[in-house]
Amino acid sequence: MQFEGFISVGAVIGILVGVVECFFGYRLFKIILFLSGFAVGFFGAYAGFVGAGLEPGTALLVGLLVGVTLGFVFYFLHLLAIFLFGAILGFAIGMLIAGGGVVSIIVAVLGGVLALFLHRVFIILYTSFSGSMSVGLGITWLSMDSQAQYTLLTGYTNWEVNEALGTGLIITIALGVVGAIVQFITTRHAPMRITREEM
Repeated sequence: MQFEGFISVGAVIGILVGVVECFFGYRLFKIILFLSGFAVGFFGAYAGFVGAGLEPGTALLVGLLVGVTLGFVFYFLHLLAIFLFGAILGFAIGMLIAGGGVVSIIVAVLGGVLALFLHRVFIILYTSFSGSMSVGLGITWLSMDSQAQYTLLTGYTNWEVNEALGTGLIITIALGVVGAIVQFITTRHAPMRITREEM
């Protein structure tokens, strides 16, 4: 159950970071990008190297190095990150409308440009629901016993897993809406477009 315990630690961290992101995502967007890059780099590198047979202590140091590096990449390329997030969303919409092809590419580019043009709206919606998803997923995982966690990891499901996933979905949607409202109210005087200071 060592792997399940590792995920549980990540779930707790995800809940804490998710709450901050959900309600303060716009004001702390660059910091959140750094933390997101660090989390992806650290957990990915650590799990990968441990799985490859590397000494856990060495894998930890490598994971920290990769995490910090990727965190700074996310931090300094925040405008590119906004564009890419918008482009990914646009591409998904294009896939739903046209099933792929040139239309999806055009909608992806428009989505990226629109995300930059209306960056306050986009960042608020992205961080509020991204944060609420982290909270929902974390609570979903921690609310299950070890047997249900193992069942979920193996790709199967049962009534306890389904109940936990349903609760997590409700938390994600409700908290995301509340977080977005709070952010729109607390940042109502912020500029709609990218300012010179943010570039």
